[in-house]
Order: sequence, then C-alpha cells, then structure tokens
Amino acid sequence: MTGNSTFAPNILASLIDSILLVSPEGTILQGNFATEEMFRQSQDAFCGNSITDFFPNHPEIEVKLKKTCQDGTSFRDIECFGRRKNEHVLFPASLTIAPYLPGDQGIQGAVLHIRDRSLVQELEETSRQIDQISRMGVLSLGMAHEIKNPLVAISGSAQLLKPRKKH
Repeated sequence: MTGNSTFAPNILASLIDSILLVSPEGTILQGNFATEEMFRQSQDAFCGNSITDFFPNHPEIEVKLKKTCQDGTSFRDIECFGRRKNEHVLFPASLTIAPYLPGDQGIQGAVLHIRDRSLVQELEETSRQIDQISRMGVLSLGMAHEIKNPLVAISGSAQLLKPRKKH
C-alpha cells in the first residue's frame, strides 16, 4: 500500500475539506476536488490565482502565509470568511496553514486546510434559538404559577363570603 504512487492523490481526492498548495508568493498551485466544490470553480479556474481571491478582506492570511513560508510556523483554526465564485455572500471558514516540505528541499510553499463552517454555524444558531424557546417556556411556567397563587386565594375568600343556603 505504501508503494502505490496514487496513494496520496487518492487520499486528497477523498477528503471533504479543501486542501490547497500555495506558493510562497501566495499563488494557488493545486487544490483537491473539495476545493472545487467549496469555492464552486474548477481547478483550472483557480490555479495561478492569488489566495486572496478566496479570502477577500483578510490580509492576515497573507501575513501568516508568508511567515509560514519564511520560518515554518504553522497556524491553526484561523477564523475567516471565504468567497465562492460569482457569489456576494461570504461563508464562514476555518483555516490551517502549514509549511510544504517536499523531501530535503526546505520550505517550498504552504499547505492550507480549509473547513467550511456554514453547517456548524447554522447548527449553533438553531441551538441558540432552541435555548431561547426553552428559557421562555420556563419563564411562562413561573409567571403562570405566580398568577395562579393570588387567584386561588381570591377564589377561596370569595367562597367564604358567599352566603350559604340552608336546607
């Protein structure tokens, strides 16, 4: 299995998260199929473009990419927003940057692992809404209890004041 030359490409093709190989200058050199799905464009369309095309308004990514390529520093869980082709709405993403070290050649670029956090964000929002509904239920139960107590007292007093019929 380790002698198979298609082993690494098959693993990259099987991943559901985006994997990009980026040059020290920030040019996208290669990406897996998940990258095509995530950013809704073919590899031919994004290879050769700047990584900033995928992550507009995030200059810190370029800075961290350069630091990775200079001294091998890795960065993990960078929260950012990615842009899909022909869409104006950005999607939440989590980014990891690690040095690309092919053999004994030193740092030749960076590998970016990109995770789309859209579903996670939707689940967190749904969870917050459910928590709010639950808190409202507890509050309304408490209010109903507080309203019921004086009503029971008034009802009891009214029954005591009501004239009784004698048989």
